[in-house]
This record gives sequence, C-alpha cells and structure tokens, in this order.
Amino acid sequence: MSVPLDGEGWVQPRIVYCPLGEDNIERVPLQLPRLLALPVEAFNVEGLLMKSVPLADTGIQRQAVQPDPRPPGYHANVIGLLFGMLQGEARQRAVLFVKEHMLSCFPNCEDAPRLAHPSASHDRLITPNFEHFSLQALWREGEAEFVLEQVRRCWGWMLDQGATTLLEVFDTRWSHCHGRSATPTWLLSRLSLGLAAVPELDQPELYELAFRPAGLSSARGSIPSVIPGSQTSIRIEWEQHAGRWFTYRLHTDSPITIRLQDTGYRVTIQVQDRDESDKALFLCWEPGDEIQVTRSLSIALA
Repeated sequence: MSVPLDGEGWVQPRIVYCPLGEDNIERVPLQLPRLLALPVEAFNVEGLLMKSVPLADTGIQRQAVQPDPRPPGYHANVIGLLFGMLQGEARQRAVLFVKEHMLSCFPNCEDAPRLAHPSASHDRLITPNFEHFSLQALWREGEAEFVLEQVRRCWGWMLDQGATTLLEVFDTRWSHCHGRSATPTWLLSRLSLGLAAVPELDQPELYELAFRPAGLSSARGSIPSVIPGSQTSIRIEWEQHAGRWFTYRLHTDSPITIRLQDTGYRVTIQVQDRDESDKALFLCWEPGDEIQVTRSLSIALA
C-alpha cells in the first residue's frame, strides 16, 4: 500500500483508517507520527475493499467507480483473485469474467475501442501495466496456457507494429519506452521457471516451487537470490520427455530452502548415494514439505 505524503507530512485522504471496523471509517488526513503508531490491525484493507466493491448478483465484484446498479469490474475481480477475496463458485465465475473481458479488448479483438489518448475511457480496455496483475492471477488459477497465449497475442502485436522497445499501451500513439509494460519478462522468469521467493522472517532463503509447464516443452533461465546481502543467482532448466514426464534441474550459489506446492504432479528427488557414487536414490517429495538445497537439485515430475 503506497502512502503518498505532502510537504507537511500529512497522509492523503485516500489512506483510510478503520479503528472500529469497516462501518466506522475515518476519512480525514492522518499525521505521519500518528499513522506510524497505529497497530497493523487498524488497517482493515480487505474489509475496505469488500465494502467499496460489493459483490454483484453473480457473486463476483462490482466496479467501484460506477453508480448503482454497478456491473462487474475487471480490476476489482483481478485484485479479488490475487488476494483470495473470492471463494468457490464466485472464484470460478471471476476467472471466466476476467478472461472474457480480456478477449473482448484490443489487441485480442481488432474492432474493440482503442486507448488512443489519455482521456479515452471505455469498459473494454486493457493495458500492459495491469496485465502484470491479471495474468499473474490467472496463472495461479490454473490458466497458464491462456496466459502464455495472451503474451503471444498482445506483445506479439507490439512486435508486429515494428516496436523494438516497450509501448506504454496497446496503441502506438503513446510512449514507446515504458518499463512497466515489461510484464512478460517478469512473468516468464518467475512463473515458467516455477520457482518464486516467499521469504519469511525466520527463513529469508525460502522459495516455493510451483511447476506448471503451460504447454511448453522446455524452459531455461536464472533468477537472482533474495537473501539479504547476497549477489548470487539460481539457475534453472527443465524439459519434457516422451510427452509425459519432466526433469527439473536447479543450481544455486548459496543454500536455499524450497517448499513444494501441489500442482498435480508426482515429484521424486534424485539423491546421489554418498557411499556409492555411481548409484542414485529416488525419494518422494510431498506437497507442503520443505527441503534444503546447498548446491543443486534434480527432480522428476510425472
């Protein structure tokens, strides 16, 4: 949550303090010293979001900026999915709604409205910047193949326009040098490689492995270590064999801990026998279990 400050050190009114719950909202500016002294529990962010974007009749979230009756909102449902605010059938409907919305917008739909200038406004619009959130949310919901197809279509459209730098929006009349449009580089590095840092106070070296090939037959890359003070990296490569199973190899410059996430694969770890170097042991790795990797890891997924 960003906390914009003015020259007097006041927090802008859009920062909302909910000391007694979401029905008792204080919308006046808060002085910074007072803000910093408040307990974390005072900021009922989820309650605030649920109040400002109430559920539509279908169970998914409405737009927050439209007068009643408000239709379901693209941005609201993406945030709802990312932060676990939707459950059960409502979650499934939200995934479908987000996908249908994206497919109805340019460049997925050629005759859709264009974001041609800053004052352009329409319900059927998507931007490269917000795709950072929507594609991440859909990937986590098991829509990895849809996500990769969106990268091919939308950023492929940029390439088709002759762009050699990142466009700010899906229209050539805006900036042609916009770092926040680099969603695919982050997305592919973090999600296609399957390994993501989830550091905790007592485990700064903790990572989570969530393997989803998304129709790809192989991938290779590296990610930087998030261990404080470390300038090391983790190198990963995986490939598919006989169209059925995968090998996944990882090399790290410093020890890390990896927690396995359940993505539907049976995972076995190859461990070299210390007594007989020409033999290997294969151990089952259960979802939720953590292992320590000092240098390298080799696993099979089927």
